[in-house]
Amino acid sequence: MALLTLLSLLGYIFLWRRISGSNSSSATIHATSAILLALYIGGLVDLLQPVTAIVLAGGFLLTAFEATNLVRHKQALPVPMGVLLILCGAFLLLNYGNSFYLYDEFSHWGIYIREMLSDQSFWGSDTSARHPIYVPGPPLWQYFFVRFPGFTEGGAYLAQFCLLIAPIIVLWQKVTWRQGFWLLGIFALIALALSNFGHGFASLYVDHLLSTWFAGTIFNFMLDMKTRTPRQLLSYLLPVTTLALLKDAGLFFALAASGIMALFIFWE
Repeated sequence: MALLTLLSLLGYIFLWRRISGSNSSSATIHATSAILLALYIGGLVDLLQPVTAIVLAGGFLLTAFEATNLVRHKQALPVPMGVLLILCGAFLLLNYGNSFYLYDEFSHWGIYIREMLSDQSFWGSDTSARHPIYVPGPPLWQYFFVRFPGFTEGGAYLAQFCLLIAPIIVLWQKVTWRQGFWLLGIFALIALALSNFGHGFASLYVDHLLSTWFAGTIFNFMLDMKTRTPRQLLSYLLPVTTLALLKDAGLFFALAASGIMALFIFWE
């Protein structure tokens, strides 16, 4: 199942927390960005499949190690990571049997992932997709989720949902497991915003990905500014890079986010 890939992601979130000392939401956006960048580099050197296998296996080992530590010390899963796991699990139950239905999913987004799975590499100039030169970030993430569990259109939706939610997990950073009203209320606000101003949760469209990644990058940066040095904040080059990999227009969002973060540092 594609949900197993999420366990691999959790392993890298734990690793980033341990190495950097950052909070769970910051670790989530950084770990997601680092995996996506590793896959992109693997694709560039024509090693997409082995890099994906190595990343998945490493993540599973890390998750097993950290889960053992949590059980041994009788600790609960941090709220942002638990919310990510719960939301993705609920999404899978509701949408795993879904099929592509939007125009762009048939004209290019759905074609990209199918051709990548067929060729084990990026699509070429001979692609059947209507737009052959889009940047490969979202299809790469979908490839990561469905390559080894096996492709389903519901699995591709799950990957896209995880990529959508990961940067804004920061909204749950200050919430505890006992604050059920806020746990549900924050999700309700996100659902309202994405339903009215985005493409909802179950689609391969990427415009709303730019919104959540731009906002999530800035929100996480503002939290990290309080506890990290300017040199440590250079790690935000990772989510900025992800913005540029989501869509061509993402380059402008990346430049805008970089400018805003630079202003924050200068102001401090």
